[in-house]
Amino acid sequence: MKNNLTTLTKKEIISGVINLNSTGFIKLTQFYKTLSVDEKKSLNIPPKATQIVIKDQLSPLPDKYEFKKKGLSSYLVLKVPPEDLMTPNTILEMIRNYPEKTVAELSNTFPFKKELTVKLIIRHANEMLKEKKLTVQLSPQGLAKLSYKPQNELAPEHPTQGLSIPILPVGAKNRIKAFKIAYDAVGKGLPFVFIFQIRRRLNWPRESFDQLLAHLRKEGYIAAHTGNPGDLSTEDVIDSYQDSYGDLYITANWRKPI
Repeated sequence: MKNNLTTLTKKEIISGVINLNSTGFIKLTQFYKTLSVDEKKSLNIPPKATQIVIKDQLSPLPDKYEFKKKGLSSYLVLKVPPEDLMTPNTILEMIRNYPEKTVAELSNTFPFKKELTVKLIIRHANEMLKEKKLTVQLSPQGLAKLSYKPQNELAPEHPTQGLSIPILPVGAKNRIKAFKIAYDAVGKGLPFVFIFQIRRRLNWPRESFDQLLAHLRKEGYIAAHTGNPGDLSTEDVIDSYQDSYGDLYITANWRKPI
């Protein structure tokens, strides 16, 4: 299939997804899931597209991006040295997302050559172990498995009826801005936006998304609304938002400027 999309528009869509993903790379299958319906149409990507079809429709890529393949997965990657993308923060985020994994197992989550990936993970993990950001457990086979050690990233402000409401960590203003960008991108001016669409657009760890949404609700930036889950697919319900009381919220609307 040929792509009739202009390079500029394609670049804007790709750049938006990559910037929100924050790692500088993303699997093509996940890239597809984060796109809005309009963006899929703009890119001429059909429903249930395979990696091959997605790659075909994105080709040729804007100059600053490239495709990489590792195992069965194809990735969209910023065209920079791997060392620039495999930063301590990125590696720490991967360890949070994939706890109790060996270095070799973690290396499979990055789209770069295994030898270089293992080297960079070990280098940064050793520093984070010294800083007590990680813990190590030995498997029955004697393999070291890394896990994130919580640093009270979102400390409770005060308990309310047994519920701890998180406050923002240092640097979280950027996350609020990213959340608002994702909200605007999927909402396109509509008064109410599906929460599952925002979640998929950002592609953050589930806990991080839920904690920030809880904070935004508490501060009055966002109002979350219940609805009829029967109108959604099972996957859409799972990717909606459930608070600590077990109440399910399906849509949200932004209420005040950042």
